[in-house]
Amino acid sequence: MTQIDYEKLIEEYSFNNLFQGFAKNQLKLLDIGCGTAKFPSLLDEKIDGDINLSADLLDISEYSLQVAQKQFESCQHFSTNKIYLSATENIQQLVEKTNSYDIIWAIHSLYTVDQNRMADVYLYCLDLLGDNGKFLIYQPAEKSFYHKLYDFYLGYFPESKKSTYFLKSEEHKQILDGLGINHENIRLHFFHSISFESINILEIY
Repeated sequence: MTQIDYEKLIEEYSFNNLFQGFAKNQLKLLDIGCGTAKFPSLLDEKIDGDINLSADLLDISEYSLQVAQKQFESCQHFSTNKIYLSATENIQQLVEKTNSYDIIWAIHSLYTVDQNRMADVYLYCLDLLGDNGKFLIYQPAEKSFYHKLYDFYLGYFPESKKSTYFLKSEEHKQILDGLGINHENIRLHFFHSISFESINILEIY
C-alpha cells in the first residue's frame, strides 16, 4: 500500500523538474527517516539524464538502514554517502552544519516526531540547506485514510490510549507558520483500494 502511495507521488510531482532546477548533475541529499529506501528505488527508474544524488541516510532503525544501503547499491541515480542511526529529533547531535545539502526530504517519515521538538528540527534542517536548497515533506492530511484508520484504532482498542500520537500535515504547517518560514503547500489527491478478496493483504494492512 505504501508503495502505491510512492508511485502516485512520483506521478503527481515532477522530481525531474526539481533536479534539473539546480543546473548541475551532482546533488547532495539528506533522506530523513529513509526506512528501507523503497521510495528512492522507485524514483530511480523515473529520473531523466545523468543526475546523481549522493545521499546521507538517517533513520532510527538499524535494520532499515542496512536494507536501504543495499537498495541504493542497485540504483543508477542514487549513491550512499553517510549513515546516521538516530531519531529525527536528535539530528543536531549527528549531522554537522558543515554539510550543505541541495535537497532534504522526509517522505512519510514525520508521523511520530515529538511535536514539541519539531520546530528545532525544522530550523536546523534549514541551516543544513545550501543556496537554493529544497526541503520536501510528504505527510498525510487530517482527512487522509491513514489518519482515519489510526483514529479508528485508537477509538476501538482500550490499550490504544498509550499509543504514539501521529502528526498531521496541518500540524506541520502550523509549526512552519509559527516559525515564519515561507513554504508552499501542495495538496495531492489520489485514491486506491484493496479488493475484499485480497485477505492476505488486508490482514497485513
